[in-house]
Parts: sequence; C-alpha cells; structure tokens
Amino acid sequence: VSAAVHQCRQSRQPLSLLLCDVDHFDEWILTRGVDATVALVTKLKQRVERELDPGSICVDMGDGHLAVILGDYDRQGSVDFAKRLLRLVHD
Repeated sequence: VSAAVHQCRQSRQPLSLLLCDVDHFDEWILTRGVDATVALVTKLKQRVERELDPGSICVDMGDGHLAVILGDYDRQGSVDFAKRLLRLVHD
C-alpha cells in the first residue's frame, strides 16, 4: 500500500482501496472444510486479478479478506470496479 501511495502521489494520480470479504467465511470452513475454502478464496483472488489494470493489485489478507489497490482509479471508477466485481461473483 505504501509503495502504491508513493507512486500515485509522484505521478499525481488517484488511488483507491477496496476491501472485500467472503460472506459467511466461517460457515464455509465448517461446512466445506479449510482446503475447499482456501481454494475458493484463491479462485476469487485470481478472478479479481484478471480484471485489474496494470498498476493495480489484489492482496489476500487471510480469513476471507481481500484488499484491492486500484492505481489511477478515482472514487467513481472504484465504485464502478466494485460493482463489476459483484456481478462477476454472482454470475
């Protein structure tokens, strides 16, 4: 995050941070098991990464939490990106 903030400040570009959580993560672990749940989060992270532009990254924060750092995304752009992610997940 620090490196992304520094880079965007230097180039005078916006920066957005999306924090994403897997709904019912604890229930997934109990009903599907740890391995299946980790595989689900890994697949979700890979899906998010395919949607990212250069200069943006997705970080697995553990326990079903993902941080998506969007370089050169203003507030509206990050909202649009978040909506696109929701559509991908629900399809």
